[in-house]
Amino acid sequence: MTDMQKAKFDKTFGKDMIQTSVLHLNVSQEVIITTEDKVRLCMTEHANQLIARQNWIAPLSLFVTILVVLLTADFSDRLIFPKATWHAVFVLGAILAFVWAVQTIYRAINATTSIDNIVIELKKSSTK
Repeated sequence: MTDMQKAKFDKTFGKDMIQTSVLHLNVSQEVIITTEDKVRLCMTEHANQLIARQNWIAPLSLFVTILVVLLTADFSDRLIFPKATWHAVFVLGAILAFVWAVQTIYRAINATTSIDNIVIELKKSSTK
């Protein structure tokens, strides 16, 4: 194929491609202009809610662990305290861990945040 034929083929091929191609444009955007302190406050609030969604894991794990110890352990009179004292310490620990777990689970359930909520809050006008 000569250079002239090749150029003709390229031109024809290019025309055919352009004629049969479909171009889709999706470039419309919304722009949010805000201050740094507003972004920091918004992110801090929502970060705390996201952290609250996962804070229930440690207290619940602690409660289950102490409960398993209470159900399976045979306390003995060693290390300063009698076995009744050790049993009471673990019962008290289980109660405290249970209360802590309930509180954090309640907070996790009520922590409702999402990316959309952050964007909505950043779009809110300061002049109302």
